[in-house]
Amino acid sequence: MSFNLLAILAAAVVTLPIGFVYYHPAVFGGPWMRLIGKTQSEPVQESMAVRLLVSVLLAFFTAFSLQFHVIHQLHLMSLLSGAPDLAVQGSAANLELQELLTRYGDKYRTFGHGALHGVLTGVFFVFPVIAVNNLYEKRSVKLSLLQSGYWILALAVMGGILCAWR
Repeated sequence: MSFNLLAILAAAVVTLPIGFVYYHPAVFGGPWMRLIGKTQSEPVQESMAVRLLVSVLLAFFTAFSLQFHVIHQLHLMSLLSGAPDLAVQGSAANLELQELLTRYGDKYRTFGHGALHGVLTGVFFVFPVIAVNNLYEKRSVKLSLLQSGYWILALAVMGGILCAWR
């Protein structure tokens, strides 16, 4: 089982339209701007293209890491990676791996299962990180919830894509 770079890239790129909608002024963009103390009339210093490219690059790193949370078969590969003859066709370890993958290779490989693990990652990993940062920056709990909401939604869609795409 190898990494699906196309699925990882798709999961990274999908964060952009999710962000465009989520942070639109008619959705959560207005409250977000107020919570961070900015206005839409303030000039943008950096190039938007650079921001978008860096955002996709960082989302690619996130998607690469997320696949290990949503695809359980990668755990099997990790568990068996210590077998020295795993890659040797016909070896006992290789035959056992092939049998396990034949029997369980598609187990839990659905969009819904990946989305569930994406949400769990957002709630139990991303939210605490954002909340701690905002706590020490003396920012409101509302901002932590708003920022985490985006990531929980994005990670749900990313996890669904990664898990379902074979």
